[in-house]
Amino acid sequence: IVYVARNAKDTCLSYYHHSQLFMGYSGTLDEFCYLFHNESLPFSPYWANILGYWKRREEPNTLFLTFEELKRNLSSSVLRTAKFLKKDLTNQQVATLCDHLSFEQMRDNPAVNNEDLEALSRRMGCSLGGKFIRSGQVGEGKKKLSQDWVRCFDQWSEENLCDTGLKF
Repeated sequence: IVYVARNAKDTCLSYYHHSQLFMGYSGTLDEFCYLFHNESLPFSPYWANILGYWKRREEPNTLFLTFEELKRNLSSSVLRTAKFLKKDLTNQQVATLCDHLSFEQMRDNPAVNNEDLEALSRRMGCSLGGKFIRSGQVGEGKKKLSQDWVRCFDQWSEENLCDTGLKF
């Protein structure tokens, strides 16, 4: 199991855009934050999911990563993943993988960017537009959510992460 977690604010914002793109969600961002925070959306509950895998991180068949670490140091994450998979990589292979896994390459790669699904959603009238791979940034939720929601998600995160050792 290779599990990638992401901070709550950025996850909520990403999920909001995903829901607009593929599920025709037409509510406001504030309304979506309420649904996300109250675990009233598919794939909930957020913290139980993340912390369940966090507790298993030392098991030999589980690698726990965060989106934030991937963005901070992709080559280190590639090496950790290779070690987990018991694969040796040369420096050139790590560099090639890092290029292949870059935001720009992922955005332009039809195997992962869901362009076909985006087009189908638009044709079926259940998309409000946008792109599946949007910005690839850490901290966008803090910029786009209202200050009330930023504070709420920060407190929610603090309550759920205390005494776990998990940091985003």
